[in-house]
Amino acid sequence: MIAQPMPVEPNGIEAFMDSLFRVPQIEPSLMEECTQFLQAMLEVVDVKTDECWKIERARATIVVGCMLGGHSKMLKSVMDASDACVPDYGGFEYCLGNIHFLNGNYEQSTFHYQRALTALDDVHYLVPNAELNLASALHECGKTEVAIERLLALASPEAKWRGLELFPASQLDAQIRINAAAMMMALRDHSSAIEMLNGINSESLTPYWQNVKGYNLHLAYASSGFFSQADSIWSVHLQFLEPEQIPGGCFDQIIGSILAVDDRSYLHAIRDFVASKSSYTSFADVACFPHLLSPALDSASLQVNWSLLQSANLSKRAAVENMKQQRVDSSLFVALNEMEQTLNEKDKRAVRLQGLTAASILLVFMILLGLFWKKRKKRLEIQRALESPGGHDSSIEPISSNIEPKLKILLEDIRTLSEALIRGKRIGEALMVVRKLEALHQFQNTVDESIDLSNLPGYEDLSSVEKEALRMTMMEIPTKEIAHQLRVSPGHVYNIRSAIRQKLEIPVDTRLESWLSGRMEEGMKP
Repeated sequence: MIAQPMPVEPNGIEAFMDSLFRVPQIEPSLMEECTQFLQAMLEVVDVKTDECWKIERARATIVVGCMLGGHSKMLKSVMDASDACVPDYGGFEYCLGNIHFLNGNYEQSTFHYQRALTALDDVHYLVPNAELNLASALHECGKTEVAIERLLALASPEAKWRGLELFPASQLDAQIRINAAAMMMALRDHSSAIEMLNGINSESLTPYWQNVKGYNLHLAYASSGFFSQADSIWSVHLQFLEPEQIPGGCFDQIIGSILAVDDRSYLHAIRDFVASKSSYTSFADVACFPHLLSPALDSASLQVNWSLLQSANLSKRAAVENMKQQRVDSSLFVALNEMEQTLNEKDKRAVRLQGLTAASILLVFMILLGLFWKKRKKRLEIQRALESPGGHDSSIEPISSNIEPKLKILLEDIRTLSEALIRGKRIGEALMVVRKLEALHQFQNTVDESIDLSNLPGYEDLSSVEKEALRMTMMEIPTKEIAHQLRVSPGHVYNIRSAIRQKLEIPVDTRLESWLSGRMEEGMKP
């Protein structure tokens, strides 16, 4: 590769690295040859232009080799290089991202994956893997919601990678959705994860990914209290896996199913597997390790612990299921839930309710005025309030459309209205509340008129649900709150946002809220 000179061709480094990606690993002898060559080149003060292509290929070989499990003492030098002989190819950035990810440097891996995606063409064969790895890095950095949005955008039917012949679309699509479901479970959105996993056709998966789907679905069911479904997955699929095929994080829920179905044979298989390991570190976090899995347990202790844990497991499951049933059946819970929904919908219904309230109060006031005509003091007070151009208190002035109103509807105002409606008392003060409602209504109308989302290119293609989700996003309402108001799951909100991104052509690496704010500041010019 280095000894024999070759003419420099356009895109030569791309073809060279593509050939490296097709081998299972780089030979150690070739890695050592590249390492020695780069060490020698560090001593050269002025590298000739016709030698630069050799340095590029040596660096490319080292990063690909280290990504595939090889070693080179020049790796750090290669990763930190910033001279003119750094390979100008997105595949090189992709390799750097993978190396950082494998070493737990997730922020750096995110940076390099994003650079790779910027440099690569949308239909390049590395793009799907780079997107998947970027989502994993974002998740590790605590940006799980952004990672889920990217995965759902990658899984959309319009994604450009689907035109690549190298990828079986159904298999990659299923892998993307399994990763998205796992991230949803990290956010404790188990219902969306279950919906996502059950929508995947297992026949399109390799045995490895069938197993991944299986223990993720088992974990989602068990974590959300659907124990019978979890036990069914264990009996039909997971019990045929070797213990080393099950991730350590799933063992606690797996043990629950083993206890429930009284599968002692699998328990002994796990114990034999643990005993065969020189270190038990990876199993130390399993809750029942000292009581069931520890090799130090004798047969009698194991038998006693098994019976006790079976009873405890049964009681725990019964308590969880009883709590779920009470939440469904409890009239108090239903009433509180309805009150919560009513309060959450307040913003959407504010303008309509304020106008209706004002009209109702005025009508009741007219009735009360006729009933209490003998009360001169009240009549004069009402007359002054009606004749005053600003209401009972002229200190209430029109509110500027660009200033947040200082007037607030307080609990005392609600009581005043109640007194006026039910007992005919404090009518003058009730008129004050009506004037406050009118002032707030005027402000709300002015603000609503100033926000015109219809100028967004592609806005007319959005569905009514997408428009409503876009409006609430503009108001910076949290994802779970949007899902609650639209009566859908948070996972469905991610799908809605992905559809909005595609229709409005919003870059996938840009937060939806930031993009909208920027467009508003620009006057929403196309």
